[in-house]
Amino acid sequence: MDSEYMDTCECSLSLQQLEQMDQSEYVLVDIREERAYQHGFIPGAIHMDMEAVSAEDCALPKEKKLFCIA
Repeated sequence: MDSEYMDTCECSLSLQQLEQMDQSEYVLVDIREERAYQHGFIPGAIHMDMEAVSAEDCALPKEKKLFCIA
C-alpha cells in the first residue's frame, strides 16, 4: 500500500464523536467477519476485509481519513 496512505494512528472513537465529524472527510470501513457485519453495522460503513483495504489497488479515496471498525 502507498506509504502516504499508511500515515495512521490507532485510536478509539465513540459513535457520538463520529457523528460530530463531517461525513465528507472520512470513510468508515467495517473489517469484521461477514457474520459480525450482518449482525449489525454502522449505517454508511463499507464492508471490506483488511487485505482489500491494504491492497495496492484499493479503491478507497486516499484524500479522506480512514476509520476501521474491527
